[in-house]
Amino acid sequence: MKKFLKGVVNSAASAIEQTQHTLFGDDRGPDTDDEVEQHAPDWLKEEDEGPQKWWTDNDFRPRLDLHHGFLGETTCMAFDPIQQLLALGSRSGAIKVFGKQQVESLIDALPGGEIVSLLFVPNRPYLVVVYQMGNKCRVYDVQQFQHIGDLDLPPSEAICTMCPVFDTTFVMIGTNAGHVRVFNAETALLSTYCISRRSDCNLNNNSGECKVVVTNPKEPNVLLIGHAFDSLLEWNLTKRTVVKSFRLN
Repeated sequence: MKKFLKGVVNSAASAIEQTQHTLFGDDRGPDTDDEVEQHAPDWLKEEDEGPQKWWTDNDFRPRLDLHHGFLGETTCMAFDPIQQLLALGSRSGAIKVFGKQQVESLIDALPGGEIVSLLFVPNRPYLVVVYQMGNKCRVYDVQQFQHIGDLDLPPSEAICTMCPVFDTTFVMIGTNAGHVRVFNAETALLSTYCISRRSDCNLNNNSGECKVVVTNPKEPNVLLIGHAFDSLLEWNLTKRTVVKSFRLN
């Protein structure tokens, strides 16, 4: 009986040894690192150059994709009661436009251009922007979000006040030279129509800059012009003449 059990145990051991030899061969595994590298899968093999970056420096450049709320250091504002649009200008040159249903949009800033004045052309998509830098004036289409053009004034003149002409795309501007000029916001082109302080209004050089230009909503052809010193004029746009003159001293 003992011989029989010993034979069974020896046969089982022989079978296990033969099975291991069949599966693994005479060598139970590679002995060197090079052989380990050859038998390892591709995703485990290390490259001599080191790990490769899956990103580039361009993927991590900070930029403004979305802005919500009011701008910091707001300097001026404009409102169109017909379209229900509110525009805010900032010291950085950025413009934020707010519309109905909490819709808002950001217009790119003009580098170094602080905004000093904004004006909507009523019931039109045009926004007139006056910058402090070189008294630069730009016109934007707030529906298409595009820059229409720049207004070219004489180098010696700067914009002091603005007023839209009723039911048109034209805007009246008063300058530091005391003149009143007209430009078309749709094209950003300056008209040849000009109300001169001296030749048209008979004012001397001491009258100062043009501070106020206001149109009459009941009579679109009538314009009220106020200068810094001693003069307030009622001007007829069609007849190109002074209707009334008011002296303050």
